[in-house]
This record gives sequence, structure tokens and C-alpha cells, in this order.
Amino acid sequence: MTYIARNDTSIVGKWWNEIDQTLLWCILAAIIFGWLIMFTGSVQTALAEAETLMTFSVRKLIFAGLAVVTVIIVSMLRPDEVERLTLSGFGLAVILLLAIFVLGVETKGATRWIALPGLPFYPQPTEFAKPMLVLLMAWSLSKIPTWGMAKALGATVGAFALIAGLVILQPDISQTAFLGLLFLGMLFLAGLGVQWVVLLMAAGAGGLSLAYMSLAHVRYRIDSFVSRLRGTDGDMRDHNDMAADAFRNGGIEGLGLGEGRLKTSIPEAQNDMPLAIIGEELGLLGTLLVLILFLLIWLRVQSRLAGLGAGFPSLAAAGLALLLIGQALINIFYTVGLIPTTGITLPFFSDGGSSLLASALTVGLLLALTRQKGKALHG
Repeated sequence: MTYIARNDTSIVGKWWNEIDQTLLWCILAAIIFGWLIMFTGSVQTALAEAETLMTFSVRKLIFAGLAVVTVIIVSMLRPDEVERLTLSGFGLAVILLLAIFVLGVETKGATRWIALPGLPFYPQPTEFAKPMLVLLMAWSLSKIPTWGMAKALGATVGAFALIAGLVILQPDISQTAFLGLLFLGMLFLAGLGVQWVVLLMAAGAGGLSLAYMSLAHVRYRIDSFVSRLRGTDGDMRDHNDMAADAFRNGGIEGLGLGEGRLKTSIPEAQNDMPLAIIGEELGLLGTLLVLILFLLIWLRVQSRLAGLGAGFPSLAAAGLALLLIGQALINIFYTVGLIPTTGITLPFFSDGGSSLLASALTVGLLLALTRQKGKALHG
């Protein structure tokens, strides 16, 4: 990018000199790297749908371009502007979730996408609702000094219950459980007492137990995971076994971009287990590169948080970082067999327009909230 002087007072100049430029480069690198993996991991899908590879690659490139534009435009907001837009953004997220009951598209027994006129893809409202919920919880919890604990906590619980309730009706147990973890994380970041966190964790455990007893697919995933740990799954090969084979096949350097076989043997591997595709095609080196990118993003956010002090910007930025890195860790953990499989995507790398654009929105908000006047961080 062209050099911009530190004393440039234009909108672009102020934006460039106030954001964490290293964080921006890490994000852009993740989007580009993710586009390559989404493209190579989805070639079989394109062939199955009788599409030309050129048409398919252009579609992926358009989403990557939209993600970059989203990051830049959103990051140009000032922290106070993000706070002022929080209520309207949350309201829009609720409207999109309600639209599922009218415009919803059912797939495999769940209705999680909506068909909007004029859009060439089906948006998944839950992906966009997550960062908006984080902002609303940060906003209400930051009001504790003025509102008092009861009112601020009540608003936070109400916002969480509304979004979680709409998500669980789709039904989407994995995303609901993840929203619960985000909720507990926000309470912890806001400094609430341990007793609140323990009480809510107990409630969450009760909800998970109820889901296990009443929903067959939840029970199957948990039982399969436990059987795998105990070594009582016999000769049954599941997704985790094939993912482990992919990592072994890749070795240190990998088989080469586009040469992996995992994407042809696991349905929707490009959505659920992109890290295994990376491990097979780019080896341990490619896998480590992904982990380093997420680690750098986390470290850069933490370095900026140290200079923000208390209040909405710091709490919201910490929550958004928790959202981004939390999703990444959950996806990585179930890919390597440490937890039961879920539908949580790997930000920037999982296939799907909603996941990519929602991740771009999240990091754009992170850049906006961590802007610091008079500081141009280059490294």
C-alpha cells in the first residue's frame, strides 16, 4: 500500500495511522490463504454441480473481495460510532433470525439459511448475529457503573436469551452452545463474580444434558466421541479417522495444493474440516501457518487492548477476539478429535459466504474498536 504520512489528516490517512497495520496484514493474509483452500477444497463440489471451474473460482474470488472490502469499510468506523450503531446492528440481526421463519431454506432437517431476493447465495443469519450479540453484551455490561448490576446483567441475559432462543429453534444446538460459551466469556471479561459464572455454567450443563436426552443427532455425536476415546468404536471409520489419515498423508510438506484426497471422501470437508485439507495438501508447515496467523491476530488484539482502558471499546474488542479465536479453537479441536464434532466453522478457511463475510465483519469491528489516535503500529 502507498505510504501515508503520519500527519495526513484525511479520512484515509487518519484511518491508516490509527489502526493496527500488522493486524490488518494478518487478516488480509488469512482471507487470501483461506480463498486458496476454499477453492481447492471445493473443486469436487463444483464438478458434482456441473459447474465450470472458472465459474466456481470467480464466485469464490468475489466473496474474498467482498470480505476485504467489508474489513476496510467497517474498520473505518470510530469506536464511538461502533457503540452508537450497536443497538441498530443487534436489531437487524434479530430481524434476520426472525426472517428464517418466513424465508427459511431447509437443509438436512434444519432451517438455518434464508433466501433473499436478488442474492446469489443463501445467507446464514446466525453467523452475523454472533458479533452483534457480542457488541450488545459489551454495551450493556459496560453500563454497570451507571445502570447498576441488576439492570446491566438483566439486559445482557435478555439479549443472550433472545438470540439463543431463535437459534435453538432452527434447530442448531452447536451454535447455541457456542453462544452460551460467549455469554459466560463476556461475564468473565466484565469482571463478574465467580458465583455468577458457576451458576450459569450449571444451567448450560443442564441444557446440554436435555439436548443429549431429547435429540438423536446430539446423542450420536457425543456417544461416538466417547466410544472413540474408550477405544470401543471397533473398525468403524468416522470423520476423525479420515482427518487423522489426511494429516499423516501430508507429513511435513504435504502432497501439494489441490492434490489431497480428504475432500473427496468426507462430505462437506471444506466446511467442517478445512484444517485437515490443509494438513494433507500443505503438510505440517501449512497447518502451522494457519495456527500462527490466528496466534498473531490474538496477540495483536491483546497488545491494543492494553492501551484502551476500561469501557465499551475494550470489552467489545475482547469479546470479538474471543468469538473469532474461540470458533477457530473449537473447529481445530474437533478436527483432531479432542471434542465431539460440531458445525462451528474455521474463520476465513471454511467454505461458505456467510462464514467468510461474518468473519470479515468481526475483524473489521476489531480494527475499528482498537483504533488509537496518534499511534501507527507497523509491527
